Amino acid sequence: MQIKLHSKFNFLSWGVIILFLFTTPVWADLYYEMTSTEYSSTPGGETTKVDYEKGYIKSDRMKSEDLTNKEATIIRLDKGLVWEIDHNRKIYSQVTFAELEELYSQQEATMKESQEHMAEMMESLPPEQRAMMEKHMQQAMEMQAATSKPPEVTKTGKKDKILGYTCQQYKMSWSNMTWDMWVSEEIVPEIDFSKFYKGLGMVGPLAEGFSEVNGLPLKMVVETEAAGTHSRTTTETTKVKTKKISDDEFELPKGYTEVPYGQGD
Repeated sequence: MQIKLHSKFNFLSWGVIILFLFTTPVWADLYYEMTSTEYSSTPGGETTKVDYEKGYIKSDRMKSEDLTNKEATIIRLDKGLVWEIDHNRKIYSQVTFAELEELYSQQEATMKESQEHMAEMMESLPPEQRAMMEKHMQQAMEMQAATSKPPEVTKTGKKDKILGYTCQQYKMSWSNMTWDMWVSEEIVPEIDFSKFYKGLGMVGPLAEGFSEVNGLPLKMVVETEAAGTHSRTTTETTKVKTKKISDDEFELPKGYTEVPYGQGD
């Protein structure tokens, strides 16, 4: 379950890692392992995919490794940048936090221009086609409006034991997505790691929602409905350990070739 910070938004991965960061004490390094099962139902059929991940977190850097696809993401707060690594092709790309903010702004502007262009096109369409286009455009605008608001977060009061730790249930909804999270405060003390947001591409309302969840997530289920497609991704933490992690773990592999950001997929 690898993080993709540009066109392939993976809110599940980002959400899980953000919650790890919110609960990692400065004086402790954290190692974790996860299993992610993604189910998707479309008009063309159903698919199920299982991915495995491990990760390392220190106070000013983080690394997540997609063991299934042999990819990795390293966030370096001390350098203000992110590296995306493809071990299969021995390549990597680099993007700074400032560049990520600029990409976010560009996406907002592009979406607005697209809506204006569609509105102009509809004026020349036959009534029946125009009505259909107006319906699709209205749905897109409603979704955009929904994502501009913070998620609704509820602490249900329910508890469960996972990996021997007491977990509390949080539910969150945002636009066409829902989260069902089981979170423990017993593993490590809470600390505000919102400075990692830029590196994870998490800005605005969604980040605000995750900031209300206190603890380390040991299980998370995310469901999405869009255009006749239903997806459900279940992420379960199978191992958590605090230990000393070498700074070398957060460096680029030797001999890899740099490619422009966004062109390494």
